[in-house]
Amino acid sequence: MDYIQNEIEKEKSELEKKAIELYKKSGREVIAIFKDGTKRKVRLGISENNNMLVMKSKNYGININEAGIIDIKEIDYKKEWYKSIDKAISILEKSGLWQDVLENLKIAKSVGYEKLQEAHKVLFSDLLSDKEKEAIDLAVSFKNNNISLNEIDKIKENYKNVGIDWDMVKYFYDVDLYELNEKRAIEKIKEIDNRLIEVFNGKERYKTEILFHFVKPLKIKKMYFVKGKANNEAKLNEIKQAIQNKKEIEVWGRAGYDVSFHYKPNENKAWYSEEFRGQGNGHYYIALNEKYALFMEDD
Repeated sequence: MDYIQNEIEKEKSELEKKAIELYKKSGREVIAIFKDGTKRKVRLGISENNNMLVMKSKNYGININEAGIIDIKEIDYKKEWYKSIDKAISILEKSGLWQDVLENLKIAKSVGYEKLQEAHKVLFSDLLSDKEKEAIDLAVSFKNNNISLNEIDKIKENYKNVGIDWDMVKYFYDVDLYELNEKRAIEKIKEIDNRLIEVFNGKERYKTEILFHFVKPLKIKKMYFVKGKANNEAKLNEIKQAIQNKKEIEVWGRAGYDVSFHYKPNENKAWYSEEFRGQGNGHYYIALNEKYALFMEDD
């Protein structure tokens, strides 16, 4: 079987071999260089026969050798991140919208790409030791079986020499594990850069907007309400006039999605969304000005 697999690998083109290497190393997106000299991002996939694909949609792709591509390169995410952060900051400084977001963008840039990746990783790290996990398992078991702390003191007399940290078991008996993990994450992130921590209602917390929304290169797009360039520009101009005159406005459209825009001058904020037709869920953005929106989340 290994021999057959090796023979299959030998038959792969240099382009396929490079695609496999980048796919394993940095994920699905790469920069593709086409025969006509153009460059653009493409998403890679793997077929059931282990052939490398260039994805045209979520479930459909064509063989990379048949896509008109002559070379692929790894995306420089650090460079893309700084470029997108600078663009968002520049737009918000001119529009005056979302001053709290502008401040967080400036903090993110000042903290820097590498530190943000490190801090983001903390949020998904296991912050408990093996000894603590063992104590938690025992504490949870005792609690589920309605064994009180006083009864635990009696039980431990029979297990003095088995290496169980009974003080730790008792400590975890009534501890909120979510709060404990959050507290440890805050301390770790504070060590990386304390500007990523804020105080809310007297308690420290990490800045979720930065650590969840500004860690990867930002997705900034032109708002699109209706088919036809002139028609869409008319909608954007309507929004521009409303923002300039500090007048609340809602704009609706249908261009593949159910599209909506809402500007609230009293909050100095604006929102843009693209929802699947008739579904009430989709892609959600904040509008940076009368033309561009910053992606925040899918729902």
